[in-house]
Amino acid sequence: MMNDPHTPPGSQTGQASRARADLITSTSRLAFEIEAAERDDDRLTELRLRVRYHTEMAELMRLTPAWAAPVARVRDNRCGHLELLSTYALELAQLEGQG
Repeated sequence: MMNDPHTPPGSQTGQASRARADLITSTSRLAFEIEAAERDDDRLTELRLRVRYHTEMAELMRLTPAWAAPVARVRDNRCGHLELLSTYALELAQLEGQG
């Protein structure tokens, strides 16, 4: 299969496009759920949601096709989500260990 010069590197198949769409929907929903947990002052639920959110955002960044110039930005965004995931997962494990 030849590479189309007009298609971004890593362009998605139908299945990958559906996976991206599902992640976009899920992360949007999770963002609202995080806000609700913050309002309810429910830190444990908030942390669980943040772990899921950043896990899914990192996966979404992995599946996001990008042209040569934005590749670094997508990679950096993914790394940022993975760092936040690590932070929230650690705090969640500490809180769950207290229970």
